[in-house]
Amino acid sequence: MLSKVGQANADTHVPGIWNLVILHHTDCGMTDLAPYPDLLAEYFEIPAEQLPAKAVTNPIASVRADVEVILEALHGSDFLVSGLVYDVDTGRVDGVVEPTPLRAA
Repeated sequence: MLSKVGQANADTHVPGIWNLVILHHTDCGMTDLAPYPDLLAEYFEIPAEQLPAKAVTNPIASVRADVEVILEALHGSDFLVSGLVYDVDTGRVDGVVEPTPLRAA
């Protein structure tokens, strides 16, 4: 999908490195589904045995997991990927994964 975004914006692309930010937040409604693994597995389109890797009750762990998915799935030299967590109670945003370059294509 990210490559399609790049294609769609090819005419207006500003040269340089882009930072793809993965932002999770505390007090996520997804955590309410933790007692219902069948619903979560259906939502994520994975077997229920793989749900622990999604870490839906822990925004820090889940943002790390999602950044890793992006780093494994996308390749290129013009992008970094960062992971942040927004605390809805305090308004604070914490960096969890520093800007990390994608692997070369």
